[in-house]
Amino acid sequence: MGLRAQGLAWVLGLSLGLGGLGLGALTLHLRTSLEEIETSVLRGDAQRLQAGLTDVLAQRRRTAQEWSQWTDFRDYVAAPADSKFPESNLTPAAIGASQLAGLAVLSLGGELIRQVSAPGEQRLDWSALLDPATRLGQGLRSAPGLVGECGLASHGGALMILCRLPIVDSEGKSSPAGILVTADWLTASRLQTLKQVLALQFEVDKQVNLPMGGTELAVPGWTAPARLTQGAEVHQVAWTLPDLVGAPVAVLRLNWSRDLRAQTDNVMRGAQAVVLAVALGLALVLFSLIDRRLVSRLKRVQEQLRALRDAENWRGRLPVEGDDELAALAQEGNHLLSRIEVQVQHLAQLSATDALTGLTNRRGFDAAVALAVGRCRRSQQPLTLAMIDVDHFKRFNDSHGHAAGDRALTVLAQGLKSVVRRAGDLPARLGGEEFVLLMEGTELTDARRLAERLQAWLQTQAHGPDAELAQPMTVSVGLATLRTGEEPGNLLERADQALYRAKANGRNRVEREV
Repeated sequence: MGLRAQGLAWVLGLSLGLGGLGLGALTLHLRTSLEEIETSVLRGDAQRLQAGLTDVLAQRRRTAQEWSQWTDFRDYVAAPADSKFPESNLTPAAIGASQLAGLAVLSLGGELIRQVSAPGEQRLDWSALLDPATRLGQGLRSAPGLVGECGLASHGGALMILCRLPIVDSEGKSSPAGILVTADWLTASRLQTLKQVLALQFEVDKQVNLPMGGTELAVPGWTAPARLTQGAEVHQVAWTLPDLVGAPVAVLRLNWSRDLRAQTDNVMRGAQAVVLAVALGLALVLFSLIDRRLVSRLKRVQEQLRALRDAENWRGRLPVEGDDELAALAQEGNHLLSRIEVQVQHLAQLSATDALTGLTNRRGFDAAVALAVGRCRRSQQPLTLAMIDVDHFKRFNDSHGHAAGDRALTVLAQGLKSVVRRAGDLPARLGGEEFVLLMEGTELTDARRLAERLQAWLQTQAHGPDAELAQPMTVSVGLATLRTGEEPGNLLERADQALYRAKANGRNRVEREV
């Protein structure tokens, strides 16, 4: 064999050997990094699923709490024989209107006072649910804590959400008079809605045993053991869900698609083919240049992926250079990051919005007022806060029910939206019947006019469910403006003090800070 042939053989051998080793090492590092990202995102999705299920239980608890914190209800439980309360309130139609499957009223000693089921095909067997011979029945009949609890249960071959709360007055301050147990079916439509909100594929299996095999996966926030079954295209994570008294009632399975891994494998196969083709046709110098070009770009992708993973910065993006397989890998990685960013933003928006009125809630307002204070300090513009409270709302709520009270609050929210004219004005609901209006660049005089415009608008509105209650709503308003060096908490405190004076001076008034 001549020198030319030997040289070509050595060049090809070194090119193929060194190129293959380098590409193999980088591929291993990249896949290891991607697997770490997969595990991190999988844990995050599992936590989001936990938060979604917790929110479903919290929604049911809020519905049950609207019943359990009701003075007339408490009085009825204290003296059932002398009350006409159940004739107009504890009816199947009323239970159905609250989107409950049924409720049961028990004494503090666990004796059944009344049970009601909503009209429908799937009926509740309260005798089975409250059977003292079962662990669940014993738990439901025992006195709940001060805040009560909600959890899952299996009943009639289906899963349901049970809530157990103490029955107290509308202020939630009296001693419990009895136990309220509410029930609602965990329907397929409710789970489908949760899937769409979370953009996750999961299923709830009524069997109580985890699948065999797989490995344990630690998920922050989950007390039950999780079982990870790895697949080429889909990972499955399974948890045992406990019922209200801690007994296993179902298995939750999260089916997590490995789209990024499949796309990465395809890109890597294409990159290997390119490298091998170049190695066969080019000399050692050309191969060395191409190898350095490949190595540097793969390292940058790997470093970017590791940095984004460590910082959990889903807004960051991988640099896209050229129009080849590595650029496609970066684009697919950016697509995944974009989806994660949208889902995180969507959850953040949901957590900052009041479900009843559509206004910003307390969490969103706290963040907004902090930013507004910073802007107004820099621009030296005034910042005024209006603290708004519905006059005699608890009296109205106790007299006409929570549904009428909720409609009244939505009317007030519409009024706040109707009087807002500037982009810097932010209406929010802090909780209950307490609302605020944050006004950037607005002096106290202009803020008073805006508050009086809201009161005038409310005079034209009916906030009751029928003609008997078609009376205008009145509100008391306290105004305060930001002072030099002041923190948001001080501004809120002074607006609240002004609101207190408005109430003390006869209500349906606008008072400014002293």
